[in-house]
Amino acid sequence: MLVDGVVTDLALRLSLRRMSRRIFLLDKYNVELAPITLIAATAVVTLTAVLATCLPALRATRVDPLIARRSEYLGSFAAPCANRAP
Repeated sequence: MLVDGVVTDLALRLSLRRMSRRIFLLDKYNVELAPITLIAATAVVTLTAVLATCLPALRATRVDPLIARRSEYLGSFAAPCANRAP
């Protein structure tokens, strides 16, 4: 999904570039947008998406499955950290 989003984003940015130059008056003031801006924005979005998926997955691997199921079964009555061994 990330690759689809990045490809679609780049395609739309490049195709709508002329229209956005007119909307933001970039032609009038002779402002040139560097290609590095597109690359940097894409890199930031990609890094954010990767971190948003990997960090919770890594955190979930550190939880004991039995404690997770027990706290899920008991709902808010159980303290998930109470039975964790140091």
